Amino acid sequence: MRFITDNTRLEKGDDGVARWNPNAGYEIIKYIRQGFTEIPILVFTSSNATTAYIKEFTGVTATTTWWVVRAFLQELASEFNSRVDR
Repeated sequence: MRFITDNTRLEKGDDGVARWNPNAGYEIIKYIRQGFTEIPILVFTSSNATTAYIKEFTGVTATTTWWVVRAFLQELASEFNSRVDR
């Protein structure tokens, strides 16, 4: 299992209004780490975004390039295929 998240995102609030959440990446990683401490997490972000918060977590990395995302997904597919083949 692996997770990919964005760093910031537009989210709909309880009032139904969409708002920009600049802490979305941090918040989702914090939530994931409550139950899954060892699963790799990749933050896909723009080059001008700050991801210093990932240093608080083990097994979390950030990238701005598609080829890293692709490699991360290929590893996920490989893990899935090895489990299906059993």
